[in-house]
Amino acid sequence: MNAVVANNANLVGITGIARRLVLDGALDEAAARTAMADASGAKMPLAQWITEKRLVSPGSLAAANAIEFGIPLLDVGAFDPAHNAMKLVSEELLQKHQVLPLFKRGSRLFVGITDPTQTRALDDIKFHTNLVVEPILVAEDQLKRAL
Repeated sequence: MNAVVANNANLVGITGIARRLVLDGALDEAAARTAMADASGAKMPLAQWITEKRLVSPGSLAAANAIEFGIPLLDVGAFDPAHNAMKLVSEELLQKHQVLPLFKRGSRLFVGITDPTQTRALDDIKFHTNLVVEPILVAEDQLKRAL
């Protein structure tokens, strides 16, 4: 218990996804603090900064986001996206938002995303498809290969 309290005391000021990555052992405390400051200075979302600087693997970032945001995580490599789901969203929207329609069930379209904060993408897809859009996290490298 004391180790947990001491560990959390060292994390004062480290929040959100950076904190989750440190707790998961994917990123050290100093790198997390530096990334938070640099991303803020660049006026860039922290997850995007972490991805562009390759501070953690895409899989580690996706797993941390899944825990932090309570969104399911899918290994696209073990899944064959339904081609009919891909046809529901224009190529323009797919490229603009970097999302992967996975499958349609009833009036719901399940969409692979890498950033759980990209609500604009989900709203655009909902508007263009007239379907309820459900996000599922996928690792960025897997999404790019699938697109």
